[in-house]
Amino acid sequence: TNGANMTLFCFAWSPRRKNDEGVLNEVRRQYNKCDGHLFFTDTGSPNKTDEEDFVRLTLPQQRLARTHGQWLYHRNMVGLMPAWDYLLKSKIADRYDWLVNSELDHFFSPSRAKENIAAYL
Repeated sequence: TNGANMTLFCFAWSPRRKNDEGVLNEVRRQYNKCDGHLFFTDTGSPNKTDEEDFVRLTLPQQRLARTHGQWLYHRNMVGLMPAWDYLLKSKIADRYDWLVNSELDHFFSPSRAKENIAAYL
């Protein structure tokens, strides 16, 4: 698939900490340039009913309580594995050529990602 016809689905995991919320609007602007996107969080995160691009997932039990400051610190896979499971079981992954996960505090350019994937292929 060349870059012009390539479809890209973008997603991120977030426990919705204060820093995550501070960058969410900018990340959403970036992700709106993808062909589809979702944000994933856990069922214990703050519930905001006006956000259709958030999916709340049940996570495996953790040693630390969600209220602990180190909860899931450097443990994004605890949220990412259920996110991947959701994308695969819901067949969302089947509708796109490429799926890209990025972190909320990383700048991501969907058009550059498409260009670089096409150049690699």
